[in-house]
Amino acid sequence: MRFVKIDSPKSFFDKEKNILGQTVAVVRDAFASPMEFEDVYAHLTSPEKVYLVFEGKDVIGMGSYSERIFSGIPTLIVDGIAIRESFQGKGIFGGLTDLVLKGEKLICLRTQSPQMYRALEKKCRFVYPGKDVRIPEAIMAVLSEYGEFLNCVADESGVVRGFYGKSLYGKENAHHIVSPIFEKLDMNISAGDAMLVAGVR
Repeated sequence: MRFVKIDSPKSFFDKEKNILGQTVAVVRDAFASPMEFEDVYAHLTSPEKVYLVFEGKDVIGMGSYSERIFSGIPTLIVDGIAIRESFQGKGIFGGLTDLVLKGEKLICLRTQSPQMYRALEKKCRFVYPGKDVRIPEAIMAVLSEYGEFLNCVADESGVVRGFYGKSLYGKENAHHIVSPIFEKLDMNISAGDAMLVAGVR
């Protein structure tokens, strides 16, 4: 398995049509959904850092990241992660994120996926919002700035109601440990709710 950084993603994908096609297929497989080509293309070409995951010559995953300072804290933003379903749960997100991290104290992401939330838990000491712990003021400030970065506003629970307008997933995405957190926060995935998440390393 190889992690490959893609320099100048737009130029790369515009030139490498076969790899672009493979990557779009991976994203659709990961979400079990026929996602629009234009949406996938935008998520591949706009972030600061884009990586592909190869098994032999085949693309099996992608990750995109940005770096920001929120409330004075160096933060790594996970802009997008998609891993072919048959390779999920094998530590690819953790390995890829380790490769990208440059000492940031926070990792932020937006998600509808309990499995993605669980993957972040494995990388961090604390993750907010959580099941039993109120979000500290400092983390709420970070989530507020992250929301501004995404051009959205989260409620006091860290949830952006109707962010996507619908579920991005073609089938239920559940996790026995994390799904109760989503339920407690009254996440309505089918209506497009998304959670803004901050992990403290």
